[in-house]
Amino acid sequence: MDNMRKTLIAALVIAGAAGQVVAQLVKEDTITLSLKGERQISVSNSKSVPNDGNWSSVPEYYKTESIKYGTSELLRSIDKVLKRGYSSQAKLVLVQGELSGFFNIDKELEAVKEKAGNNAPGPKFDATTYTSTIKHLSVRLANGRHIANVPAPFVTAGSYPPGHFQPWGQIFVKDPVGPKCDNVTHFFSISVEECYDCFYLNSFITDTTFTFKAGTSSGPPCCTVPENLLGNGKDRYYMMLGFDNTTHNPFLNKTKPLYYQGVEGLTPFGKGANVVDGITPDGITPYQDPIRANLGGYIAEVSRFTLNGIMTYTWSLKLLNKNDVAPDFLGTGKYEANGYGFFGLYCSLLTGSFTFSEKTVNAMNVFCCYNEPWNDSWFGIGYNSKVGKLGGITPTATPVNEKPSLTYHSQYDEDNESVIQHP
Repeated sequence: MDNMRKTLIAALVIAGAAGQVVAQLVKEDTITLSLKGERQISVSNSKSVPNDGNWSSVPEYYKTESIKYGTSELLRSIDKVLKRGYSSQAKLVLVQGELSGFFNIDKELEAVKEKAGNNAPGPKFDATTYTSTIKHLSVRLANGRHIANVPAPFVTAGSYPPGHFQPWGQIFVKDPVGPKCDNVTHFFSISVEECYDCFYLNSFITDTTFTFKAGTSSGPPCCTVPENLLGNGKDRYYMMLGFDNTTHNPFLNKTKPLYYQGVEGLTPFGKGANVVDGITPDGITPYQDPIRANLGGYIAEVSRFTLNGIMTYTWSLKLLNKNDVAPDFLGTGKYEANGYGFFGLYCSLLTGSFTFSEKTVNAMNVFCCYNEPWNDSWFGIGYNSKVGKLGGITPTATPVNEKPSLTYHSQYDEDNESVIQHP
């Protein structure tokens, strides 16, 4: 392999400035949720009457029921907070999405600074948009490092290892009626465990074949690359995904520093000083003996859940448009997971999946979501100010858990400290 190929491996830009920015087709991920579970529906002193009698009578009969929770229920949970009135055509999308472990960002995107003002509380970042950041996305192949970059005198000196950023992007509700295009990233918490410390790929495993192909861009010589890196693969990594539309979520709680855009989460209040919130189970005072105490203000759309499982991303690295400077990942991500949560104050045990289906769509049809400035809508739910870079590594180390990050990457010997604590 010649030096040009080695340099290309170190920093191959995904769909650069002359690529997707002006091209006809862009990538869009549609997110579909399908959960099944069981919840406790009755604790009773009667075999035939649910939730009958008093706790002091030592209830003898216990019963569960099956539940389903999908994309439509998730959208209703979001809409209950945002009060946007989503139509039946609304869908959940991942914008600027990158799911491959080989995906990386460059130092310019890493260095995005937190910004005050803009008439909204919470974290904001200096002005940039999808069209001005896509050129800062890149492909990284394995280089024998785990966190630090490659030292001199190798031709790949300064390059970072892969596996510290996936998944990447912003989560939006996109509704053609209106139309409405709302950033809802702050309802979620996503973490990836970095458990591979043997200098392979850090946070993921993969079956992949890459190939080099002569550059096919039809642009002028100043804006083309001599070779494109193409390929097909299947990446897998361990991921935690949480959702929370209550005031337990610091982005939705006005008493927290991360409170975002003045939108308050749900809290089902009880009578007087009593609060039935699924967070402080013994907060009801004084103690209530009747099983049917009728203290809570029930809200069906209250949703808090955490899932744990394997994300499998099957992809091809290809040119989305014939005049793109460089190829992009295109495929399907399937997140198979188990978990638990609270739906309308019922504790539920869950199994199911999130599916991320990627396709190319006309840029004119998605522009309302793809050109939102970060200083209005972007924040990195994966960033953690206590940890920052993994293990307190020096500034020359791989940039991970930076402020633009969608996911928190936890090192094998560190606790998960995602800003949204799981329920």
